[in-house]
Amino acid sequence: MPCSARLIRLTGRLLAVVGMMTVQTAAAGVTVASATEGSEPWLAAAFSVSASDIAQAAAELAASDADVELLLRDDRFSFDSAGLMTHTRHWVYRILTTEGLETWSVSEAAWSPWYQSRPDLRARVVTPSGDERGLSAASVIELDAEQSGLGGERRLIRGPLPVTVGAIVEEEVISRDHRPYFEAGISAKHLLVMQVPIRRGRLTLEAPTRLPLRFGVRGVEGLEPQREVIGDQVRLVFNYADVPAAGPAEAGLPSTEPRYPHIVFSTGEGWAEVAGAYARLVDERVATGASDAVLRQLPNRGVGAQMERVAELLSGLRQMVDYHPVEFGLSGVDPGEPLATLRRGFGDSKDLATAMVAALRAEGIPAYVALLRAGYGMDLEPDLPGLGRFNHALVYLPASEPIWLDPGDRYSRAGELASDRQDRWALVASPNTHHLIRTSAASSADNRTETIIEVFMAEEGPARVVETSTHFGASERRQRLVTTRVDSSERRLGYEAYVQAAYRAETLGAVEETTLDDLSKPFRLRLEARRAGRAWTTEREAAVAIDLSYLITTLPRELLVSGAGSRRGGFVFHEPLSAVWRYRIHPPRGMRLRAVPAARTWPLGSGQLTRSIGFNGSVVTTEVRLDTGPRHLDAEQFRAYYQAVQQLLQEEVLVLWFDRVKEPRRRADPSSR
Repeated sequence: MPCSARLIRLTGRLLAVVGMMTVQTAAAGVTVASATEGSEPWLAAAFSVSASDIAQAAAELAASDADVELLLRDDRFSFDSAGLMTHTRHWVYRILTTEGLETWSVSEAAWSPWYQSRPDLRARVVTPSGDERGLSAASVIELDAEQSGLGGERRLIRGPLPVTVGAIVEEEVISRDHRPYFEAGISAKHLLVMQVPIRRGRLTLEAPTRLPLRFGVRGVEGLEPQREVIGDQVRLVFNYADVPAAGPAEAGLPSTEPRYPHIVFSTGEGWAEVAGAYARLVDERVATGASDAVLRQLPNRGVGAQMERVAELLSGLRQMVDYHPVEFGLSGVDPGEPLATLRRGFGDSKDLATAMVAALRAEGIPAYVALLRAGYGMDLEPDLPGLGRFNHALVYLPASEPIWLDPGDRYSRAGELASDRQDRWALVASPNTHHLIRTSAASSADNRTETIIEVFMAEEGPARVVETSTHFGASERRQRLVTTRVDSSERRLGYEAYVQAAYRAETLGAVEETTLDDLSKPFRLRLEARRAGRAWTTEREAAVAIDLSYLITTLPRELLVSGAGSRRGGFVFHEPLSAVWRYRIHPPRGMRLRAVPAARTWPLGSGQLTRSIGFNGSVVTTEVRLDTGPRHLDAEQFRAYYQAVQQLLQEEVLVLWFDRVKEPRRRADPSSR
């Protein structure tokens, strides 16, 4: 088992959760009192109850059918007047199966040394008979980021537990900040579910009354905190219970809908203060990095138009600096000095964004670093200011239509963003910022594919098909990434599998691909399918089959999988798309199209698929267009869309038939007699 297996349980496994799951809270007004502790002794302070009392209380509980159950999940986040946070995690769990032993038989804690001290870790094992075994301090080891696989500069301490099936583990981990994560305030999310059931849960937030502590409860009805003010301290306690093990969330949910029950909290005064503080960090680095010196390192062909110069600087920076995708905050929140980044030859997103800002400002182009939470999960909370949940940095160019740059994305042009960075809340690090703004979002017209399919029918037997596809937007970026990450021999195998499926070809012929780093033109791919069985000629007739169901497999999986039409939440096309397939069919000599099928339109909810066919006497042209329509659907619109797609999948394959034309008999010329 990898050493970080349990850390995955503490972090990654918390993310596989059920969207909008209901958490049952304790009865209104319940507090942790001695009467409650009598039946649930683990609610008392950590390690204050005897092992025999814990064993006896656990024995009175009906065992869950899970591998592990948490009898108590208790987390406390305490802030001091300087904004330093202490996180105390007190868990009591029971291992019920041998499978549970595989991932819950170690005690682990992770931390980031740049702002946290090494955690205090203690644990004990209580046997079903009430005996107690402790975690040996000598067995606890420390692993660095490379050994633990955590990324950034994070470290891990880990110690094995002497557990058996039926054992109860009590564990406490205390993590302390030795410097504030960010002096202008932090934001954090606390999930209320795990991949194992939770009998009793408690979350405590503590802070000085002068600290602007805010919170929001998401995906839960009726969960309110007990609020207590003691002197200059405020304490919020959330009690919840009987949380089932989490399952997968609905795919394709909008960024505003919670995937799972959680509480989010922050300590920032406002976004203006957070943005201003980060802007000062960037300005210090840009000044220290000597913007003019940075600019001299990058190419200058003397181009005139401003956006051409922006594109040139962006390309030059990418050529000089490799992007290392370390998540924002794992190695600190301060960006690197631009000149040092260029000399080092690599950096993370905030390093590259700051270097790009330095170059643009030296050129006289206003530019700012912008922070966002990239991904397809729930987005940031606009009313809970603070740093902590951002994981990527972009460059923002102010204009009537703002221009976004992503120096870390090798294949995005100026003004283009990867789909997981579109329509997300972003914080522009500028003294003029007062709130979050949305990043740009591509339309279906932006993410388009144009495909020309030339079908050269043989005099007898299968045809030769040449497919030339030109890609734009998300489709183009995907093609370039595949071409980068997969070597030519593997790509050829993939292309061969494609032409066999799409055209029932026996072999793949010539392959032509656009030069990868040339972003001056869209990505184009040309494939030759030899002896393609979807077009066939016999002595008397010929046929070409066009399978519409195969063409719509570019739609999201949620619309294609049988039985997926029912959902509770809305749906978003992360990559709305449009596509056109233009067939040019060259029939065998002496053959003509038997009949021209009528044009047709298939409504797909808010999108549509259309087909038109023409014949000029020598070439048959067939055009099929797909447009997914608007980006967002509610649950009812999704069901209508899904049903339309499922009906389309049942459509019969379109077959174009050709008949051999008899040559008219020529009259004899009397003069030739």
